[in-house]
Amino acid sequence: MKNRTIYPLILLIFFFISLTGFTMFDKNTGILNLKTDRSVENNLFSSTFPEIKLQMNREFKYLGSVRIAEKINEGLNANFDPREQSFDADSYLFVQTDPQKRVSRGVLIRMLVTHGDPSQRVPEIFTETNKNILESGEMKILNEIYQYDLYPEQEFFVPKERALLRNSRVPPCLLVKRLSIKAGLGHKSRVHVIYFEDASTACGSRSCGTCLASKNRSAEQKQFVREFTDRSFASIRFIETKTVEDTTSRYVDSVPKAQPAPAGMAPIYGPSKADTVEKRLEALKRIYEKNLISQEEYEKKKTEILNEL
Repeated sequence: MKNRTIYPLILLIFFFISLTGFTMFDKNTGILNLKTDRSVENNLFSSTFPEIKLQMNREFKYLGSVRIAEKINEGLNANFDPREQSFDADSYLFVQTDPQKRVSRGVLIRMLVTHGDPSQRVPEIFTETNKNILESGEMKILNEIYQYDLYPEQEFFVPKERALLRNSRVPPCLLVKRLSIKAGLGHKSRVHVIYFEDASTACGSRSCGTCLASKNRSAEQKQFVREFTDRSFASIRFIETKTVEDTTSRYVDSVPKAQPAPAGMAPIYGPSKADTVEKRLEALKRIYEKNLISQEEYEKKKTEILNEL
């Protein structure tokens, strides 16, 4: 009786492992943690979970990655259970600076992997909404739908991300375009792909939060936003992580078309037209081989039947 209970449990665990493809059992917490392989080489960012591959503009310099997990535990109660609330959150930063080491533009990738209970609270950094949204909507990239938001921001980087910029000057105002998508069990894992540029020159002395609002934009600011959008597309290239071959026609027979039915009756499904033509040709050939018709008659009738296709 005991074996009957254990075997299904073991099978369930192995099924979960095969489903994720990259799990590890944590002895300290007693849970299966999602593990992921990530790499950056020649400005090509690759991640196995959430699965994504991005080629950044080669003019950008990769400054490194940081774990921003300590930001996540803020506000949790004293009875925090790692089996219920556990995260991995990482940032990857690419920037371009001017001769004065001032950040002119760049890309920030934030990755959140949620372990344990999928209903747990998602960290604020991955859910916060900027109050100065200029544009918002959805974009289809490859086979995924991304939410995008365009907004100006003064305090964009969290402290650990800013530490990567310790040798650079961060502008007082950035224009940001954020692409975000949910992933994993319960959609609690997240990917943020963020393109940003120095907007302080475009804003001048006006407030960063309102200077690029659509109602107040000058002709120069409108041009800046248009060119910013073009540069955002050119600076990040999404690369297909896997190719899916459509073999439906090789595994699935064509659905027969319904034949006209008398009024009040359901449509009658019969053999497809191609099947009927094939049977008629076979019958015609048998008649010819029995010398019941001439070759001229055979060829003429064969042409008529094929023309029906």
